[in-house]
Amino acid sequence: MRAIIYFLSIIIMLTSGCSQSKKDEGKNSPLESSKEQSGSSENIVARVNSRPIYETELRDRNLDDIIADEILYQDAIRQGLDKDVSIEDRVKRYKRNLIVSTLVKSDEDALRRVASKSRRAVQSYLEKKLKPGEDGSNEEELNSQQSNHAIPKDFLYEEAVRVGLDKDEKIIDDVNKFRRNLVTYEYKNKLVPDLSALDDINQEDINKFYEDNRLKFTKYDLEFLSLNDKGVADELDKRAKAGEDLKNLYSQYNAKYPDAKIIYRKLFYNTKYANLLVGKQVGTVSDILNEDDNYKILKLKNIRVEPVSRVQGRIKNYLLIQKKDRKLREIANSVAKKNNIEVEIYMENQKI
Repeated sequence: MRAIIYFLSIIIMLTSGCSQSKKDEGKNSPLESSKEQSGSSENIVARVNSRPIYETELRDRNLDDIIADEILYQDAIRQGLDKDVSIEDRVKRYKRNLIVSTLVKSDEDALRRVASKSRRAVQSYLEKKLKPGEDGSNEEELNSQQSNHAIPKDFLYEEAVRVGLDKDEKIIDDVNKFRRNLVTYEYKNKLVPDLSALDDINQEDINKFYEDNRLKFTKYDLEFLSLNDKGVADELDKRAKAGEDLKNLYSQYNAKYPDAKIIYRKLFYNTKYANLLVGKQVGTVSDILNEDDNYKILKLKNIRVEPVSRVQGRIKNYLLIQKKDRKLREIANSVAKKNNIEVEIYMENQKI
């Protein structure tokens, strides 16, 4: 099922002029997606003025927050924030460093070509960049780089451009994402520059959040046995639940069943496995956990709860950030209404 829902309950009228003319097709603009995903495997969950938002962009974020970010990004572009000199400079530095690091990681032949440049060229470059002062300043650094046959980053960048890394699609896509995120981040800070203006959070708010989210501040220490033999796992599980020590069981069974590949480990605050033992008492042994024919037996060794006095600073910062996000959603709501921004959310099988 597909439905059109308007962001934050605002009804935005559809306009007939939302399609681009054919002569504009294929042209890149700041409001475009960095690149339309190829194929149909990439699920589009929303569009903001035709710019798609993909399911992979959600991760752990709320869709409303991502939509608000996109609305604010488009508003920032309309105001020309992406042309700000400081932003352009940071994007250029990011692109240059990304190109050089990609060359260093992936092209050994190119590195050899750069390294084979004459020592005279490298030495001349270093002398120009680190010319010793009359007082001897920079002389130690110059001598150090010369003796280590340092390859200046400018040489690496020139070689990277020569082999075409500056036109690599992945690099271009990464740079576009960096620019988009940077413009959005700077504009959001411009709109809500001071968190202290939102600070009306009191101890009661902090205590309520702590009680409602106590699990976040509870640390479970575990130990486990891992092996690949279900029959041996059943034996170990029975003896562990009878109260026998896991480490002692490992010592006995590892020698007796070497093909079972038995492993003993301790885990400190492992959320993935701790969630299986929430609400259990210390000493509880889990049922056998099967992970791709690798069998795990978990035992809860200790529970540590951080007191509210230790975490109240973190809680307050989190609540302030939540208030900032709500404020930014309100601003995005106003921007969407003012500029007739069309927001579509696609729902399938009642997802989202």
